[in-house]
Amino acid sequence: HPWEIQPGVVFDVRSILLGISGLFFGVVTTLVAMVITGFFRIVSGGPGVLAGVSVIIVTGCIGLAWRRWRPELNKKGGTVELYLFGVSLHVAMLACMLLLPWPLAIYVLRIISGAVLLVYPVFTVLLAILLLHQSETMRMDDTLRESKGLLESVVENVPLMIFLKDAADLKFVLLNRTGEEMLGYERGVIINKNDTDFFPEDQARYFMAKDREVLYNSQVADIPEEPLDTVKKGRRILHTKKVCIKGADGKAKYLLGISEDITEKKQAEKALAESEEQYRTLVEKANEGIQLAQHGTIAFSNRRRSEMLD
Repeated sequence: HPWEIQPGVVFDVRSILLGISGLFFGVVTTLVAMVITGFFRIVSGGPGVLAGVSVIIVTGCIGLAWRRWRPELNKKGGTVELYLFGVSLHVAMLACMLLLPWPLAIYVLRIISGAVLLVYPVFTVLLAILLLHQSETMRMDDTLRESKGLLESVVENVPLMIFLKDAADLKFVLLNRTGEEMLGYERGVIINKNDTDFFPEDQARYFMAKDREVLYNSQVADIPEEPLDTVKKGRRILHTKKVCIKGADGKAKYLLGISEDITEKKQAEKALAESEEQYRTLVEKANEGIQLAQHGTIAFSNRRRSEMLD
């Protein structure tokens, strides 16, 4: 809705838009905008063509100059300086009106000067603040995306099975790569299904009962040994921790599980215990007396040594 003083003498917000374009978006964008608006103004015609094109060139250049001299303004803002920027734009705009035919120039200046100097700088500040808020929102979005990407990378590459279940129906909503490799199922098959779709009935009942207990008590469950039948690796022994994740309303929303495959560790412990038992049996049945002393104190004597001392 341009303000038409008379045919061919028209005022709108191009001075604000071009100045802001120069300040926030740089040379290429501003030049494109200047060419488009300048072409439109020439085609529109009338006695105000020269003044109108001058306003386009001058306000765009002021925006670019301010961007060069005060590069932090379009990042950190500053209401006072933005207002001075707006005033500068529109003092220059009024100066361009002197390019109108002289009687018309005086008439136009008398009509528009008050509005241009009082209203236009305010709208310049408001538009700049809007763009600053938009830029800050975009920076926050970029930061959030980066943080989300980092978290997803950690979850995906950690050498532990990490899974997330919906608290309502205990269906999987997340499973990392280690979990996928451990279970032997692709994630696309597992997501939106629960334990009864993959594990023996007794195991599934056990897992889901433990899940509901964690969700009900809202506590961390530490399960030192948890048997799990997998597709490719057979029965594995897991050390699992389960945590209740609450939503903003304080109600249970998800169940987070972190499992470590300790099968090899348990097998090594069992082999060591068997080896120690075999060694103890061998020592006990030996015909020679065997005694172990530590720091002057007898720590162990086999049966034969005890008999020799009787």
